[in-house]
This record gives sequence, structure tokens and C-alpha cells, in this order.
Amino acid sequence: MNYHLLCTFTDYENGISTLKEILNTHKIRENRIFIFESADKQSLYYTYNIDTEDPNYNFMSDNPLLKDTILIHRKKETNTFYTINALNELILKLNYGIADKTFIIPWTNYTNKFILSNNIDRLKIVDVRLKDIWCSDKK
Repeated sequence: MNYHLLCTFTDYENGISTLKEILNTHKIRENRIFIFESADKQSLYYTYNIDTEDPNYNFMSDNPLLKDTILIHRKKETNTFYTINALNELILKLNYGIADKTFIIPWTNYTNKFILSNNIDRLKIVDVRLKDIWCSDKK
């Protein structure tokens, strides 16, 4: 089965409306959405998988990404979430500015973190904790 892991960012004020928007937009695999909060309790991060093999569902054309949503990857052993661009930036930072595909990331240094990139800092590392898991039976 093929799927994409998505992450939608929001703040506490818009948390419930963001959750409803996710549920109305995407077919959530296994009916679970993991809700993380930043250590400073300013932001919420909703992570969820969507099935990309459903022949009646075209991920990008039927349901383009919601506002403030990105494709993300996860290192299960350390519960580290990252984008490819951010991972490349991290390698540059850790490897003295040298891009090296064979560079080994010290994943345990990034346990329970989101490694993201943006236009301002280029690399943003956010400490998070699991706040809740939404399941279809919790509605």
C-alpha cells in the first residue's frame, strides 16, 4: 500500500477547525491523526497518512494540500519528522557546509522533534510532544 505522510500546522485557536478541515478534505488511512504540540505550546502539528493507491482518488488533483500542509517523513526509531529540504540543510550544518548523501545523521539527537526548513532560518528544529491521537471512534 502506498501512502503519503502529511503534516498540517496550526495554532491552538484554530485547532478544532483545522482538524475538521483535514477530515473533510482527505481520506485518512487507519482513521488516525496524531496531534503534536510544540514545547512552547504555541503550535499544533497534525500528522496523518493518506492512501495514494485508491484508483478513485488522485491526491494532488482531487484534494490539493490544505493551507499550511506539507509532505513529511518520519524516522520511527526516534519519532523524528523531517522534510527532505530540511534534512539537506541539517547535513550541511552538521557536515561543515558539505552536502554528502552518505553523511550519517545522529538521529537520537533529534528524538521527538520536527526538522523543518523555511525561508527565514533555512533550518528550524522544533521540540514536540504527543498531545492526542484522534481516532474515528473518538468523534
